[in-house]
Amino acid sequence: MDRKDPSVQSDLFSKWFARADKELKGDAKNRQNIRMDAGWQTKALGISNDTISSLGELSTNEWSIGDDYKVGDNGALNRTLLEDLMTGLESPTIHLNKENSLAFLEEISLPHIQLHLRDEGVGLSEQFAQKLSQHHGAWSGSYSVTRESNVASSDTFPDNVWPAVVLETALGGRQSFALTWSAVSRVLDRHGRIVLDRPIDLDFYRNASWNRALLYLAKETFGEESLVIHQYVLDKDFEGIRQEDALIRSSVMALSSILSGAKLLRLCPTRWREDANFRRLARNIQLLLRHESNLGQWPDILTGSHTVDALVWDLISMANVKPSLPNDK
Repeated sequence: MDRKDPSVQSDLFSKWFARADKELKGDAKNRQNIRMDAGWQTKALGISNDTISSLGELSTNEWSIGDDYKVGDNGALNRTLLEDLMTGLESPTIHLNKENSLAFLEEISLPHIQLHLRDEGVGLSEQFAQKLSQHHGAWSGSYSVTRESNVASSDTFPDNVWPAVVLETALGGRQSFALTWSAVSRVLDRHGRIVLDRPIDLDFYRNASWNRALLYLAKETFGEESLVIHQYVLDKDFEGIRQEDALIRSSVMALSSILSGAKLLRLCPTRWREDANFRRLARNIQLLLRHESNLGQWPDILTGSHTVDALVWDLISMANVKPSLPNDK
């Protein structure tokens, strides 16, 4: 908010600013803008003559509770999956490091879960997905593809199995958004629909604006529901902190992702993945958000948020496309 703006020269705003300045001990002027990084900021409060238009509703707050698993001993993995599925897990992500058998899926009912397959970009997850379709028939989930992959998923798998592009760093700047959208749009152009698996950014607003900008661009360019976003935590974001503090941090990160349209969350860092108790507590964060906070029952809460919409339009303007920006004449 700019006190020199004519639209805020009223007793109401003057009194509001004076009170804010008092409570912030004279620091209100320095806090008028939300700064994301160098050269990227927005106002903390919208005013009547702002030209920022709302993007409207982009998603519901419905998401799936996930976790990461490394394939090792098939029997041990099968037991772990069965235990976790009984305590809140809905969508496991299996990281493949070799062409595995299907033994770790014994007694697991694939029609009732989503199964996501990941590899290091060497095609194992695609091979495993084909094997899964041959032996188990109907299943839903995703398999990772490289950006250069020429496989048309619709020719190989049913509609409920999606190709997935995996990002390994939480890029949050304006320039990196343009590069990311360029890469994502090329894969979307090839496949028509993808899962984008990206780390959660520690900054609430930056993470939320990235998700919403990506969803908006995909919707406008490739059609409704062409892009699904999955998110996970990065180990580096939990270095040097206690498990108790990690759970608090994970709660805020999860809230940013859910409110901005992510459809699957994995909140257990690699460093604590072998700790069954921490994995359970990380899942409980999502269970509490869903069942105690009823978060999944609300519509798109960020609809009409001036701060978020301004950040999203700024990201969209950085991309190499212009799907009718609201300020265009």
